[in-house]
Amino acid sequence: MDVSYVYGSRDTSLLYGQSEHVSRSITSANVDDIVRGRRCDCWIWGLYGDDGDDDPHPRVMQYLVDTRFYGVYRCGRLVVDLHLIAALVERWRPETHTFHFQAGEATVTLEDVALLWGLPVDGLPVTGQDISWSKEQWQDYCQTWLGYTPSDRAFKGRRLYATDLAIYLQHCKITDDSTEQRVQQHVRCLLLLLLGGIMCPDTSSSAISLLYLRHFEDLEAVRTFSWGSAVLGYLYRELCTGALLRKVVEQDGTVELDKRKTNLGGALTLLQIWAWSRIPLLAPAIVPVVEDDPRRLAYPHPPYGAR
Repeated sequence: MDVSYVYGSRDTSLLYGQSEHVSRSITSANVDDIVRGRRCDCWIWGLYGDDGDDDPHPRVMQYLVDTRFYGVYRCGRLVVDLHLIAALVERWRPETHTFHFQAGEATVTLEDVALLWGLPVDGLPVTGQDISWSKEQWQDYCQTWLGYTPSDRAFKGRRLYATDLAIYLQHCKITDDSTEQRVQQHVRCLLLLLLGGIMCPDTSSSAISLLYLRHFEDLEAVRTFSWGSAVLGYLYRELCTGALLRKVVEQDGTVELDKRKTNLGGALTLLQIWAWSRIPLLAPAIVPVVEDDPRRLAYPHPPYGAR
């Protein structure tokens, strides 16, 4: 039997990247590659509990609702099934940005992001500009918008370690008597942890880019950005790089294909919830969301992903 008909495409006019796709590992009997999902959201749940048992102060929660990040927070901490993620990556085709299953093609859409996480998919694009600042400039910037000056060891280039943010939040408790400026600074720290730890984490699994903070300077304008598009685009990029074998240039100038990319960033928790909703046999039992905390009754119902 021709194995290319089993593990590859019959017509290469569209799926032209089979020679560099990770599915080639199956024909080589190399099926034990490990995919490591990278994120740094454990610090959030260390502050507020795995299921939000100890929610932030109501003033902070109201900002989460207003900025439309409330749904991501309410989905809580999720243990990612890395075997499921690896299987999905092996079926992802960068040429079409879809998963290729025996039953047909499927992909994560903007509608999925809006329904599962409650993120806005309409609005301004989330773009930025690469900034080359000194460490002292970044420290002054953090003091202005986050309310504290990180130490020199808290930086990793232009990124800030999530542990440093979490430690600051532990000592920066919000009360009814806190000033509005202090509340907003606390909210920006939490938004950074949500965006850089769950929604768009990189492969470092420990640091968050301070370039994101530009979009949180004006908290009233946060909801005007299309965060769902940014999350989906970031996830697509990670899936595309993870689905291709890495190229290595040898000393003689020849190009060889190395093993797959093992560290994946992006919204893997969203991808897993999407897989559960589309492939019911993989999903755990859906339980009704019972709001037994009277404080939460004042907030919107959590999105579908919280089920």
